[in-house]
Amino acid sequence: MALLIQWPSVLTQFEFGSISDNAQDMSCAMFESWLLVHKDTLKDIRIGSVSNHGNNRVFNATLFPNLECLEISQWDMRFTIAAGLASSHLDLLGPKLETLVWDFADVEYDTKGYPSLDEAEAKWLSAFVDAAIARKAALKTVKIHYCPDALECEVSDVRGQSRHEGSRRLLY
Repeated sequence: MALLIQWPSVLTQFEFGSISDNAQDMSCAMFESWLLVHKDTLKDIRIGSVSNHGNNRVFNATLFPNLECLEISQWDMRFTIAAGLASSHLDLLGPKLETLVWDFADVEYDTKGYPSLDEAEAKWLSAFVDAAIARKAALKTVKIHYCPDALECEVSDVRGQSRHEGSRRLLY
């Protein structure tokens, strides 16, 4: 995968969907290291749920000076939030990051429905927004992608446009 990412001379957008049986034990941090070769050109990064075991570190958007939009899975942030790592706020606040999409939709992990935003996640999100304001960050929008019907769930693009018409989704 790392070699495949290096092929293009310029990469402005990267998307990797969710996987449920992750024998490679991928993580957002792994993708971060692979994508650094394109750190100056990437504007949009979307990484679905890739870790069955979690990671104590979030994707470091500060390493990508032109990144405008980052989409990450709630599942890959749950250990960071549970550990109360305040530094994760600063790591996500890249210099040009305008939109953060926090994706709660992943049918591979929970086919009985999705949890609501729990208290720890709500506190983390509030602290993240406070950190963005305090730093006068470029952040303008935080979107929470939540799909109440796991069987009809789909990924929407960050502009709120559905890739498949007629499905049910909530995108805030």
